[in-house]
Amino acid sequence: MRIPGICGVAVPFLWVVTSVASAADTATAVFVQVDPPLPPDTVLELHQDTLQPGTRDVLINLFDKYLVEGQEQCGIHVVGQFRDLDNQNRFVWLRSFSSMARRPRSLSDFYDGRAWKEHRAIATSTTIDSQNVLLLRPAKLNTAFSSAEIAVALARRRPPPARGPGLGLISAHIVYLRTDARGSFVDSFSSTTYARCTRRQAHG
Repeated sequence: MRIPGICGVAVPFLWVVTSVASAADTATAVFVQVDPPLPPDTVLELHQDTLQPGTRDVLINLFDKYLVEGQEQCGIHVVGQFRDLDNQNRFVWLRSFSSMARRPRSLSDFYDGRAWKEHRAIATSTTIDSQNVLLLRPAKLNTAFSSAEIAVALARRRPPPARGPGLGLISAHIVYLRTDARGSFVDSFSSTTYARCTRRQAHG
């Protein structure tokens, strides 16, 4: 999956699946991020929405104008929105929460709130499938989103309407693992790919 960022976060970071809507619970999602200061956001949702043909920009503009702010008012951080370059009918986005305990209340406040109620009809009219969601947790303590990283991502958001090339290209990899292989994969990724990315980033 190759996705140009409308707004994004710095690279590398590693999260693993807690639960899913439409994928096996042994998946591991690999992204990138610098070592963050605490406190972090420890819960992340990765959404891969399948849309009606030709409606992606309609939904993106709706997000930028109404739905991002509506979620942030409820304690949800929309930390990235992306166009999938390999599928023009897919909208990929990320949102994070401070904790699993906070997440249900934040979701309830948003979906019962004014922003969603006023714009739900248009949002749902663009969407074929919004159930492809991975619920992720940090694979290690230093791979969560910090409040500083979130602030940077939000500050870099393009003003509506979010069109054009965005802020660069992000390559996202989702690796499905056997449950007994998860720990060894995380350790191997941390000592090889993660280490190389951080060294490269440090040297510009």
